[in-house]
Amino acid sequence: TTSSRIFAYLLKNILKCGGNSYDASIPFHIFSLPKDDKLTFLSSIHRGDGYVYFPSYTPSVSYEYGTVSKDLKDGLVVLFHSLGIVPHLRTFRSAKSKALAYGIRVSGHDQIKLLPLFKDEKVQEKIDLRLQSFKRYIRPTGYRRISKDFCTVKVKKINSYYSDENVYSLEVKDTNTFITSEGIVVHNCFPKDIEAFTYISKKLGYNFDLLKEVRKINDEQRHCFVEKVKEHLWVLKDKKIAVLGLSFKPDTDDMRFAPAIDIVDSFLKQGASLALYDPQAESEAREIFKNTTKIKFGKTAYETVRNCDCLCVLTEWEEFRKLNLRRIQKLMRYPFIADGRNIFDRDHIRNLGFEYIGMGK
Repeated sequence: TTSSRIFAYLLKNILKCGGNSYDASIPFHIFSLPKDDKLTFLSSIHRGDGYVYFPSYTPSVSYEYGTVSKDLKDGLVVLFHSLGIVPHLRTFRSAKSKALAYGIRVSGHDQIKLLPLFKDEKVQEKIDLRLQSFKRYIRPTGYRRISKDFCTVKVKKINSYYSDENVYSLEVKDTNTFITSEGIVVHNCFPKDIEAFTYISKKLGYNFDLLKEVRKINDEQRHCFVEKVKEHLWVLKDKKIAVLGLSFKPDTDDMRFAPAIDIVDSFLKQGASLALYDPQAESEAREIFKNTTKIKFGKTAYETVRNCDCLCVLTEWEEFRKLNLRRIQKLMRYPFIADGRNIFDRDHIRNLGFEYIGMGK
């Protein structure tokens, strides 16, 4: 607690540090300070609520810090990143609290060496003795350091959950990369990864033949899909084809590098008419296909498949998995599904009376 209203106003309204442990945060101007000042700020925080852990089974050392404030956790992670330090982050819930808590740990010989005097001089002497006793350096787990300013991480698992909060992503021009929360750089999809890596290798003067082959295979898969549909229908001329899903992945309206663009173009060139539906990408698709009169857009999946000879699934939207397939069958002129994303069970679909093809099946 603070006994001065003026000081409390300074902390909460000017520096915006929050008013309690649940909304505590790092003042924005800290991020623009020189390196030494950032270190001073971090050490002052750890002297208050952090601690140094000395494992008994190994001559290592780590700095630990816990908080229930998400803003403070995010700020500390970004601040460590700005110093070239990769902290380990975990979430937990104590027995006496309903709120999630966040544990931030910094370990590793080189990283600890970058953070002097995080406690007092007596503790620092013990830390220095441990650092001097290192006989071999173990490569850090969970990430790979490319340079002092850049690391890579391997995504092993993705957990989806609903969260009502603000997030951000900053798109980097020409590379198709995005800087997301906590400073992680990602690519939107695999095709964009290929384009980005091809661009980078070209800039570095390296002829990355493997990437070119991967891109070639991706393009051939689109041609293969169209040929599978054509083989089933004998000819595409004057056939009505319904396409569900236009964006390059679900939950976005982005159609850059989307397979649907090339596939729809191929159907059009071979004389088919199309009915298209996507929960979010209709506006984008209308702009892309504005020069043809052989495309109509449906308001729902059911409206789109009416009287069609083939239903193509090109984006794995969750609502497509939940379609009433018996209703779909009654609406179609010819019960044929070309599942470009393998979202349906083949045996189940065929038992319902559909003809079915999937990619790779």
